[in-house]
Amino acid sequence: IKVLPQNDKYINIISHKQTIPVLYSDIQNIVSDSNYILICINDTEHRCRMSFGEISEKLLSDNRFCVINRGVLINFDYVIKMEHNLCYMKNDKTFSINIRKRSSLEQELIEYRFNKKMEDIQRRQI
Repeated sequence: IKVLPQNDKYINIISHKQTIPVLYSDIQNIVSDSNYILICINDTEHRCRMSFGEISEKLLSDNRFCVINRGVLINFDYVIKMEHNLCYMKNDKTFSINIRKRSSLEQELIEYRFNKKMEDIQRRQI
C-alpha cells in the first residue's frame, strides 16, 4: 500500500470525436490555440475544442498545475527548471514565463517540490 500511488483525479477530454479519460498526473502542459486547447499527455498532443479558462478552472484546484503565461498551463511534475524567463519541460518544450510573475512562479515551483518531498518522506515512514 505504501508503494501504490494515491488515487489520482482525472478529467474527460473530447479529442477526434472520442471521449478520453486522462489522469491529472499524465497531463504535462496545456496551451491555448484560438478556440481549441492543445493538451500534451505522455508526449502526445491532443487538440480539443474547449476554452482555456474552462480547463484551467478544473485543473488549478490541484496544486501541481500553474498558469505561467497567458494561455499556458503546466504541470510542475514535468518541469526541469525555470530560469531567464523560460520554463524548461521534460518533454523538451520551452515556454516563456510572465515577466511580472516570474519570481512568484519560481517560488511556487520550489514550494511544490518541497511539499512533495515531505509527503514522500512521510509516506515512507508509515
